[in-house]
Amino acid sequence: MRKVTVIAFFVNTLLYATYYPVAKGALTRLDPWIFMTLAELLTLPVAIALLWRARRLSMQTVASGIVLGVISNLAFVAGLQALRFTSATNTTFLGALSGVLGALIARIVLGQRLHPLTWLAGVLSVIGAAGLIFEGGWAGLNIGDLVALLAAGVYAWNIFQTDRETTKPGVDTRGLLAVVLLTGAALSVVEGLLFADWATTLSRLQPIDLGVLAYVAVVTTVIPYAVTLKLQRHLRPVTVAFIYVIEPLWAAVFAAIYLGEMLSLLGLASAGLILAGSLLAVRATLPAGEAPTALQQPVEAEYAMGGD
Repeated sequence: MRKVTVIAFFVNTLLYATYYPVAKGALTRLDPWIFMTLAELLTLPVAIALLWRARRLSMQTVASGIVLGVISNLAFVAGLQALRFTSATNTTFLGALSGVLGALIARIVLGQRLHPLTWLAGVLSVIGAAGLIFEGGWAGLNIGDLVALLAAGVYAWNIFQTDRETTKPGVDTRGLLAVVLLTGAALSVVEGLLFADWATTLSRLQPIDLGVLAYVAVVTTVIPYAVTLKLQRHLRPVTVAFIYVIEPLWAAVFAAIYLGEMLSLLGLASAGLILAGSLLAVRATLPAGEAPTALQQPVEAEYAMGGD
């Protein structure tokens, strides 16, 4: 089951990475707040269908779904604000530090001992992320970069909180996904009404944008959420965090294929370091045998190195 879960999360990174290449054209025409609001609203049919299947939801499912929905929305807002002050390149590749932040959360906040290879993976990720940022044209540290780091921290927090919420007694995965989607849609509507320029944006809306919004809603939102809520309990959060650091690499690949944005030799070398760090961390944090979640795993098992 662990191998299937690892593969599923690597596929998740591929799905997330298609967001920017697919959405770039629409985002040049549409207000980002409205783009996200419309994309979140398009997830409502899935949420309603899940609620219909679930029939009844436990209070724990509702509470956990609201918590995860709020955290996911915070991550989105932080990323959106980062784009106001820094480049998309810096915002994307600073996200590669989420694995390091996840390791710090595991060690400092949760008091877990991590395998030394995990820290080596973190060093490789930091060096790789720095190389990609400089390759994209580093213009000096600014408030946007700090907000982008905050967004990476919120994403890492979301991984650990997901582990906690999905393992609570009485939580139903289908109902949980429905509540997460409903919470995200509700918050996006409020933010869109408060901050978006609807009149100007709707006049620029093109038919192709509806297809893009549907793609974002289903492929980069619903499917990855479903995979995460269903399968994350089989991996430690720090493992998931390091798997997700390769998302910017796939984003660079898709940008090269569809947008013609090629990486230099420095960029390719940096991408290789991030990929190596991710694979190293996955190897280091997967114990021998089927493992419980990180919050339940005994400390001494942190140093196990085996695999299937």
